[in-house]
Amino acid sequence: MKIPILFFISISLLIAHSAQAADTLDLMQCRALARENYPLAQQKGLYDQSLELTLKSLSTASYFPKFNITGEASYQSDVTSLPGNLPFNLGIEQPAKDQYRATLGIQQTIFDGNRSHSNKTVERLGTQEQQQMNEADLLNVEQQVMRVYFSGLLQQKAKENLLLTKQTLEERVKHARSALNNGMVLQRDLNLLEVQLRTIEKQITEATVNQQTCVQLLSLLTGVAFNENSAFKIPDVIPIPDHELDNLRPEMQAFNTRINRLEANKSVLNTQLTPTVQAYGTLGYGRPGLNMLSNNFDPYYVVGLRLNWTPWDGNLIHKQKKNLDVQARIMANQRSAYDISVRTQARQQRADIRKQEALLKQDMEIVALRTTIVRESASQLDNGVITTGDYIADLNAEMQARINADITKIQIIKARLDYLITLGQPYSK
Repeated sequence: MKIPILFFISISLLIAHSAQAADTLDLMQCRALARENYPLAQQKGLYDQSLELTLKSLSTASYFPKFNITGEASYQSDVTSLPGNLPFNLGIEQPAKDQYRATLGIQQTIFDGNRSHSNKTVERLGTQEQQQMNEADLLNVEQQVMRVYFSGLLQQKAKENLLLTKQTLEERVKHARSALNNGMVLQRDLNLLEVQLRTIEKQITEATVNQQTCVQLLSLLTGVAFNENSAFKIPDVIPIPDHELDNLRPEMQAFNTRINRLEANKSVLNTQLTPTVQAYGTLGYGRPGLNMLSNNFDPYYVVGLRLNWTPWDGNLIHKQKKNLDVQARIMANQRSAYDISVRTQARQQRADIRKQEALLKQDMEIVALRTTIVRESASQLDNGVITTGDYIADLNAEMQARINADITKIQIIKARLDYLITLGQPYSK
């Protein structure tokens, strides 16, 4: 009997742990779930499918044979004939004026002047740019998740501090009621404590509703139905190196891809000046056939090679390539402007991180002093040295000091994550 009992105890603990884990929200998991749930997350596969179909179409257009079937019936007002004053009769019958023709044609590209390869390169770069911009949109979704998450975390920490203050007030109210029965305090003092207790309870209710709203928003963004009373886990502090990080934003990569695509378009233009070679064949049946002097229905065929070459186009390709160069310079300028904007924001965030870290030290010192003051105020209130209003003021000041310290701690974590996202840097727990 011992083994089943131990087994069921283990299962019960595992279920309890899973339930507890399900009621605790984790920022990194929420961001990953949001990426999977967001409609644009499906775009990557669709872009890949579109590219594959486009490349197959280019291959088909360039290197697969093309067939065409034509049929024609015509009547013409005149036909070729020999002069009637020839010195001898050649016995050649005059062609009929009604003519019929049916043909089956085939055309096969042998050499396309590298057109297919150049067009495929342009298409691949175009899809790569779309993927990079899609990644930028997904990063924006992650930032939205992070804003909601930290908003809920701030409400949770505020509620925790409010609950601590409520516990202290409940003890003071209980003590004041006992003192009132003994004639040691006035009813007014008890009423002041109870009013403050009701105020704290109201603030707790407001923080709870705000926290639940954040959980609901995260459920919408992630596609997971979280328990509205789920707790927010404080993310681990991610270290930031002393040196400035590189700008790895997907938008920067998209700028580079656009410039490369413009360069690839120049290669496409170059192929327009290279020759192409095609093999062709025609199988036909009609009247007349290839023998224009025959008035019978005859089969016929034609096979051959065709060379197409435009060695000079009036300098049009050169002008188009110069236009692409200008567009590339415009894109490079936009890339530089965007890089400056991102780096400016990143430096401001680094400065904010340093400021918040300095403020946190001061906040902790203030919390320690406020806690000491409240303990002294409680003793002085018991001895009648200060009024209940003075004690409540000191208690509120201590609570606000704790809330400020928690806000600063959370803002430091958020600022570090914001800094990494701004530069498109990878992050981990």
